[in-house]
Amino acid sequence: MKDWEIACGVLVDEHGNPGWWCGVCGKQRTAGSTVAAASGLLDAHLASPLHRYHAGRIARGLRPWTTARPEGSRL
Repeated sequence: MKDWEIACGVLVDEHGNPGWWCGVCGKQRTAGSTVAAASGLLDAHLASPLHRYHAGRIARGLRPWTTARPEGSRL
């Protein structure tokens, strides 16, 4: 398993601003004024359809946050 497949959590940046990141979806957000608020927003993200979509891509062996196009596709 690669690091970006499992890395999700709450962080505090160098300025003391709490936030969260999701290595599955490739998202990082500054959130709220407390670590508890950031934790709540991360929990909401982990239950979201977007996160489930990206986790499903990983389960199928695809990169989670890029659009895969078939070879020869003109899209």
